[in-house]
This record gives sequence, C-alpha cells and structure tokens, in this order.
Amino acid sequence: MPGIADFIVIGGGIAGVSVAYELLPHGSVIVLEQESALGYHATGRSAAVMTENYGTPIWSRLVSASRGFLENPPEGFATAPLLTDRGALFLAQAHETGLLQAQYDALVARGARVELVPAADALRWCEVLRPETFAAAMHEPDCKDIDTNELMMGYRRGIRAAGGVIATGARVTAIRRDAGGWQVDTTAGAFQGGTIVNAAGGWAQQVAGMAGLGHRNVLPFRRTAVTFDAAAGSNLHRWPMTFDLAETFYFKPEAGRVMVSPVDMAQTVPCDA
Repeated sequence: MPGIADFIVIGGGIAGVSVAYELLPHGSVIVLEQESALGYHATGRSAAVMTENYGTPIWSRLVSASRGFLENPPEGFATAPLLTDRGALFLAQAHETGLLQAQYDALVARGARVELVPAADALRWCEVLRPETFAAAMHEPDCKDIDTNELMMGYRRGIRAAGGVIATGARVTAIRRDAGGWQVDTTAGAFQGGTIVNAAGGWAQQVAGMAGLGHRNVLPFRRTAVTFDAAAGSNLHRWPMTFDLAETFYFKPEAGRVMVSPVDMAQTVPCDA
C-alpha cells in the first residue's frame, strides 16, 4: 500500500492516532501499525481511566487539559459518550498523609473536585477496604472510565474522513533519508514523508535506530493485571478506581469482575505481552 504524505506516524496506539488526528489540519497523514488492528498492545490493555491525580505532575496536568475534549468531543467524533462515571480513591498510610495533603492542595488549585477524609470514611465508597491499614483517603468523584474502543474509533473515523491513510499489518523494516524526505519500508509497502512521528511505544528505540538516531529514553516494561470475581454481595458497580499512594496496587471494576494490578514494572523486550 504505497503512499506519500507530509507526515508519517509510526504506531497505531492512542499516541499515534491522536497525534495523526491533530496533524490533519497541517498536512496529509499516514499511520503505520504493525499489527492487524489499532490499539493492539498497551492501549487496548490499559486500565483506561481519566484521573487528575495519577502519575507525575505533568501527567495529571495533561489530564486536566484533556478533560474538555473527552467530555465534549468534536461533533461527529463519537457515536457514544467517551466517558462514564467511576470515581477514584487514593489511600495513604500515616507517613504519607503530608504527600496526600499536597496532592489535594494541588488539585484544588487546578479546580478539581476532591474530598479528603479519614481512612475509615472511605468505606462509603468501597466496602471491602481494610481502613486500619491506612490513615487518610482522598476521593476524586470526577474520575471517569474511558471507552477506549470508542475513542480509538473516533480518531480512526476522523483520520479517514479527512483523507488520511491508516495502514495495518505495516511493520517497519527500514527507514532512510534522501533528497525526497524520509523513505519508510514496511511489510505493507513503501511510504514517503516529510516528517516522521515515532509513536511506536515499546518499539520506539528500534524505530529510532532504523532512522539513524541515538538512544531514546523510552523503555518497554511488563505490568501484571488479573481479574477475578468480587465477593458475593459486593456493590461492585459503585466501587471507584482505588490506588494506594505508594503505588503498590490498584483495582477497579472491569466487565463485572475486579481487575487488580500490583503496579509492577519489569523491563522487557518489546513483544505481545
């Protein structure tokens, strides 16, 4: 499927399709995805929540900046709401209460709705907690579940409607630069573009290497997640996404079951985990 475009985006996860969508007003776009479908790896296996208090400060600020788009996407972008109510709960041990207070203050300063309570009061949101383990909790009612499929399909529809090309089964095998711009060879044909966006996720280093660029500090890690049935009588449908402040676990309802992760990060080679 040969093609020429102003921008070639390598990687069809959420990073790749979203940047491709935003580049459309600035030129023609081709998205190259090595798998047979978009969002096959980390995007499709994410906990997929919109919370303004997870990760580094810049992550949480990006979530705040993205809220408007997700709550009110452009007309015709989505066929169903991108967000549904979930809520988030953050649990702090006694030595972490200062950090929790600092996070609370930062969120309030950004206009987020949050409530700081003693740990025992968190049982009103999730009755299976053991509050004696913790000293305080913060509830974020505006945390939302993200419909990953609808979000991805919205970007796909928008890219194609604007004349963009999405090539799946297009694993990059070689990249070179010549007078005509970037030449990208793939298992689906050859492509040419003026600018390459490396959105290859776990494969970002390999893509950079093929382009003759140096080390990129993007490393693939494996994370464990398991699902199981909730205890009989649990009010599973109303549980929030629940984290401990030290990031040793999180859990949330997922398709009628409980999804839990120990938030492990084991460096690995890029693969279908």
